Amino acid sequence: MYPNSNLSTSYGSSCNVNRSTEAYRERTAAQKAVSQLNIYKKVADAVPALITTGVMGGLGDRSTLYSLGGGSYGALSIGFAYILDVTSPGKQRTLMITLLEASTGIGAAISGLVSGFIIEGVGYFYSNICAGAVAAGSVLVVVLFLPPSRPPHISVSRKSNLENSLAALAFYFKASPIRYKYVIGIISFMFAAFSFIGKQSIEILYQLNAPFCWTSVKVGYFSATTSVSIILGIANIKVLQMCFVEDVIAIFSGISGVAASIVEAFAVNDLTLFVVPVIGFMSVLVFPMIRSMLSRLTPADRQGALFAGIAVVEIASNLGASLGASVIYIATVGTMRGFVFLVIAGLWFLSTCLLLVYRITSGMSKTAPLAEVTKDITGTQVVEADVKN
Repeated sequence: MYPNSNLSTSYGSSCNVNRSTEAYRERTAAQKAVSQLNIYKKVADAVPALITTGVMGGLGDRSTLYSLGGGSYGALSIGFAYILDVTSPGKQRTLMITLLEASTGIGAAISGLVSGFIIEGVGYFYSNICAGAVAAGSVLVVVLFLPPSRPPHISVSRKSNLENSLAALAFYFKASPIRYKYVIGIISFMFAAFSFIGKQSIEILYQLNAPFCWTSVKVGYFSATTSVSIILGIANIKVLQMCFVEDVIAIFSGISGVAASIVEAFAVNDLTLFVVPVIGFMSVLVFPMIRSMLSRLTPADRQGALFAGIAVVEIASNLGASLGASVIYIATVGTMRGFVFLVIAGLWFLSTCLLLVYRITSGMSKTAPLAEVTKDITGTQVVEADVKN
């Protein structure tokens, strides 16, 4: 939409905030067009992964290769199941889940910084070549260095695809004394995912818009700042675990997300935007905390099914958040460009309220409950034992 322009000659006019100018109208039209394209791209990206992970996710309990076609969601689902095979319930498992969750965010932030310089220097093509090479490298690491997490005598599941799909969702529909905890936890996770992913899907467009008009390099600096904030959040996890249990840490994480989103909605200069990841440095912790909370409720032989179900919810949330944020941004960019972040703040608030309900209904004990199961997924009774410090 700017075929005869370049950054050096159009920077001033493209950042003009006067709504009566032609430059403002052109920029708004371009922002809406990109948001519309992002909707189509997200559908093409998420729907196949949603189907693949939903059908085959339950096989994660047998260390089976299933993520081909499931993308990063399938890989994460298997990764969480792997961690649960090699750790015991408690703070160590929570920390390992946090590290795996955070590694994706750190990787994304670092790639954002590096790709910014590659784009600036040689264009978009080679940045995508690098991304493909890194993806191939991750496959080689798994094939060459990752040992099996389960004994070889455990056989591959003979359940049908339908049974595997139902196993991933049974926690939220099968009658049990602790089903309400699963339901509250997964809905809270969904709202948090809507908030976190929706923000990511529209944030770069927001930064490219006036009054910021960032270059790809400056967007990379912001990604680096986000990466540092994630590292700070992870660095504090051990200290937080000394004083609080997972659900309380998750509540603090939600409050951090609410505050960061409100500040971003009303940002008027670069400094304010760079403060956003600093304020929201704890927000990423909500996901490993909820995963750990639900894992504590689940027996060892159903952990893979649990995380497959969470992956399905995460994919669906990714799709819904990206579509919703794009639609809201298209509708409001010409009037109040930061309105979408106020909606995101509201979703963070709902997630935090649900976590507070989870905390209240779980009691005020210092240790979250552990589940002991007497029957498998086809059974009808789940026995919960509260283990106190």
